[in-house]
Amino acid sequence: MAIMNPREVLDKVRSFPLLSFAEGEPVIFQATATGRLLFLNEGAVDVGLEDTFIARVAEPGSVFGDLAFLLDQPHTATVTAVQPSSFYVVEDPEAFLEAEPKVAIYVARILARRLNAVNHLLAEARRRVSETDQRRGVLTDTLDRIGRALQTHGPR
Repeated sequence: MAIMNPREVLDKVRSFPLLSFAEGEPVIFQATATGRLLFLNEGAVDVGLEDTFIARVAEPGSVFGDLAFLLDQPHTATVTAVQPSSFYVVEDPEAFLEAEPKVAIYVARILARRLNAVNHLLAEARRRVSETDQRRGVLTDTLDRIGRALQTHGPR
């Protein structure tokens, strides 16, 4: 199965409603449940967790709401437009992804890339901590907790 690129994914979601957000307007609130997937059409957003900046995202085709949908839980982060932004909104992600398995693989690959990046950053942080000979402390405890959180386990 060929890997879809962001433009192809946007072509698949063009028939869904397009919502626009002004600069500074929240797109998703952490701890709320919308059940939606949002695909960035244009613009840029900041992703934050508990008032802490995580990332700025500006790539068309980026997907939001994926973790909440896949884990069947409220949104894990707040997404705020940092410039005028628009999203294609999929209200029934399960039906859509069943009908469009290539888009489901696209979403899975995005998640796999995020996990891979976190794995590499965790390894780098552990190396740096061991180089400073810091055995215990807040940083090493946090790294241990991240490592446990990344352990592979089935759905709950």
